[in-house]
Amino acid sequence: MIITMRSELKETYKWYEEGNGEFFIREHTNVSDYVRKHLKGNGTKEVSGVYMISYEIIASGARIPVAIGESRQMGVRFIQHMKKLNEEGELLWGISPSVMKEKGIKISIEIIEDNILNETDRKKKEAELITTRNPILQAKYDKHYPRDKAEKRGTTWVKRDDIRPDQYIKKPLRKERVNDELSMLVR
Repeated sequence: MIITMRSELKETYKWYEEGNGEFFIREHTNVSDYVRKHLKGNGTKEVSGVYMISYEIIASGARIPVAIGESRQMGVRFIQHMKKLNEEGELLWGISPSVMKEKGIKISIEIIEDNILNETDRKKKEAELITTRNPILQAKYDKHYPRDKAEKRGTTWVKRDDIRPDQYIKKPLRKERVNDELSMLVR
């Protein structure tokens, strides 16, 4: 597992530094400067915390909270998220970069709280914020609940309330969920 994680991290840095990652982040997000400044700041107070990812409609300035996360190294985590958006946008994030460009949408990442070095404290804050801010890929969604976060363990289906609070809705439902929200804001 550690070898896989290191390999993934190497690929993330490579995508950012040698691929189009730095350009992609500059063009599609508001965290380019933050990432550049804190790329290698592992474990420091400034980069360890809780953040929220939103879709920002450029024309109106409206924001749709998408996900809340925690990390001990937020700059690198932002790169990982954007790499996945670039590679598997619709499946993982419910939207592709080409649709974002077409509809005038940018990724807005807000650092809600930094200086949280303790993982337990970060996870607690993350769960609390998911409950209060209801990001669309993590909040209960009446249309699909409880199926949106149900998980099969052996022969039993475990409902979302018995699963980690930071878990996203199932991948096949993400595009529909994002489209439902965007249809109200983007014409």
